[in-house]
Amino acid sequence: MSSQLKKHNYPANRKKSELKKHNYPLVRKKSNKPIWNKGLPKEKQPFFGKHHNEESKSKISKSTSITKQHQKEIGIFSNRDYSIGKNSRIYTSKQEREIVNYFKTNFPEYQWKSGGSLKYNNIRIVRDLWSDVLKICFEYDGIWHFKDIHNQLKNKQLKDKMLEEWCIKNNYRLIRIDELKYENLKQIEDLIFNRNEQIIKIGNRYENFFE
Repeated sequence: MSSQLKKHNYPANRKKSELKKHNYPLVRKKSNKPIWNKGLPKEKQPFFGKHHNEESKSKISKSTSITKQHQKEIGIFSNRDYSIGKNSRIYTSKQEREIVNYFKTNFPEYQWKSGGSLKYNNIRIVRDLWSDVLKICFEYDGIWHFKDIHNQLKNKQLKDKMLEEWCIKNNYRLIRIDELKYENLKQIEDLIFNRNEQIIKIGNRYENFFE
């Protein structure tokens, strides 16, 4: 601002409020960006809404209602995972948060962690809950792991497969439970501490997993 003040014979080191008080005109820096939509009526601006026919409206309404209905049923909320990317979102259910908080609170000696990502075969994988002390990963799988709602299923199941491969390669146990088969926290506790299989999947929907 000092260079601009000198060019226009403004008093140096003066605040904008003081310049305005003494009737000095304020000079704003001009933008090089063209105002391409200036003067156009709202309805003619290129980003003013989209016109959909009845078929596309029906598809949009149906896919939105399925997602919202399921979110309402299981208490979904969205959260950002800044370890993956600024705009990345992770959708976490009420039950998953309950499981994570339970093990972090009641078994701190195992240093339970959640939400961070690991990179395997150039693919970033997010784990719901894991312990490097016990060498175990736990996944609470909702509808997005089994049903293609917004063309996400292929990518979601690819990451699930990569996590399973990573666990086998690094000698970690992996426990997956379908949300439809979740009973209570003691059920998860039993799976973690009283079972020793390397890969455990609880739920019928895993029968066609990775196909």
